[in-house]
Amino acid sequence: MNPALLTEIINHQKEPCVAMVVSTAMKSFADKEKIQLELKNSLNQVSKSLQAGYDETVSTELIDSMRSLIEQVDWDHLPQGLGFYVSPGYSRLVSFPFPVSDNISIDKVFNVSHIRENLNKMTPYTVVLLSRNHTRLFSGKGRELTEIKDQHFPKDFENEYQVHRASPHSLYNNEESKIDHSRWEQYFREIDKLLGAHTGANPVVLIGVKENLSIFKSVYKSPQQVIEEIVGNFDKATVPEIKDLVLPAIDAYQQRENKLQPQ
Repeated sequence: MNPALLTEIINHQKEPCVAMVVSTAMKSFADKEKIQLELKNSLNQVSKSLQAGYDETVSTELIDSMRSLIEQVDWDHLPQGLGFYVSPGYSRLVSFPFPVSDNISIDKVFNVSHIRENLNKMTPYTVVLLSRNHTRLFSGKGRELTEIKDQHFPKDFENEYQVHRASPHSLYNNEESKIDHSRWEQYFREIDKLLGAHTGANPVVLIGVKENLSIFKSVYKSPQQVIEEIVGNFDKATVPEIKDLVLPAIDAYQQRENKLQPQ
């Protein structure tokens, strides 16, 4: 879910606009049958309203569109709620990451209040992929993740901090090792300074090998913002792969935050 989804639905306002929202929050496996029954009852209610208020051609098209959306539901991976939005020539299934209340709306425009509420509950977050080649930065909200590419990121190491490279026949002593470690610290301090303008007070997910995480955390001035550390070498990971890595932590964090907010 993202703001572009809201814009898309608002732009498809051709009467009648049917919005059917159903809570799919499950506390036990038995709840699945209750949800399926509730969805069936909601569809019957929509069908009766459309058949009573609109001609057969329009009502049949919208009811068929609604049924097609219901067939797309992944019953093994239910979100907190589902939204079914149909109008002549348009249909959209929406997954809600936060709890919703059941609602049916048939009007000249779509009722998008549930989408707005869920978007408002989503916390922006930052992902930092620490690397000794180039550190990458990602900005996220909800299930959307974008890599930041500007004058600061990705931040290369060797361009500004040439580390000692031992030749195959040279001796690399402890003193040289300390110097290299100091250069790594200097590099990660620069990363820390640059993050301020990008992260603000957003929660942060750190990704990297253990040594990089350790050095960065020793110089990072906002450790309280870190909500998760993912250990491993993901230097060559794509944005979708990074998103799959961080989403479980983001989902858990946003659920905790939502529970703390006054209802």
